[in-house]
Amino acid sequence: MMDFWKSKFDKKIYEINYEDLVKNQEAEIKNLLNFCDLKFEQECLEHHKSKNPIKTVSINQSRKPIYKDSIESNLKYKNFKNLFKDI
Repeated sequence: MMDFWKSKFDKKIYEINYEDLVKNQEAEIKNLLNFCDLKFEQECLEHHKSKNPIKTVSINQSRKPIYKDSIESNLKYKNFKNLFKDI
């Protein structure tokens, strides 16, 4: 699926591996922020402690630290590999 989006947007997409993020949060977050031309702040590692309002459907996840439960959860979608090939 990412091959489809990369073919459309090329270098405007930052791809991050969730397992790498879980293992090495600080380095991966710094790389992401650098890609977005944003400054790293220590609070980035403690996003779940922020009291700022969150107005997205992921509010429950946003209030938790990064967790390992989702590692390899993408494998359940492997049969959809060709879903976008004709677009």
